[in-house]
Amino acid sequence: MTRIFMIRHGKSAAGFDEALDADLSELGHRQAAIAAAAVARRLPPMPIIASPFQRARSTAEPLARAWRQPMAISPEITEIPTPPHLGEENLAARRPWLTAIMASRYGNLGDDIEIWRQSLIDFVANTKQDSILFTHYLTINAIVGAAQNDDRVALCDPGYCTVTELEVCSGQISVIGIGLDYDLLPAVLPDV
Repeated sequence: MTRIFMIRHGKSAAGFDEALDADLSELGHRQAAIAAAAVARRLPPMPIIASPFQRARSTAEPLARAWRQPMAISPEITEIPTPPHLGEENLAARRPWLTAIMASRYGNLGDDIEIWRQSLIDFVANTKQDSILFTHYLTINAIVGAAQNDDRVALCDPGYCTVTELEVCSGQISVIGIGLDYDLLPAVLPDV
């Protein structure tokens, strides 16, 4: 059995419709530091893997420093892909697109999104070592949906820097907890 801890990035300095790859806001950096301290108290060191997006990498950095280990970057845990026409020149159109996507179900969202989702599920299902993944809202939702056999794009609401705990056994993903705030939970190490 493998334990996976998915942590949503901290609050971004810019919205989805304001920048393609914003860093964390000042609040987001504080959230990342608090989350790192709470995770370091609760869990033993394990591989740290971050999405390529700056806000995910910045959220992972305090824990990597606390554990004195590098973080790996994995494109498999990146955020849901946006259509090419919603690039830098068309940022304002990203919010309505995202709102529509979040009210949708997988299966008819286009090849790019279906390939992203399957790659993500395969990555998590085939992870053989307990790991912490610093990632995004809809990425966490995609994994929770796969584990629960639910094809809704958005079915849970993990807050900034909260932890979604998973177990993987023989390629099957199970959800242990969604959107847990480790800073408010008792410091109990999991059975390892």
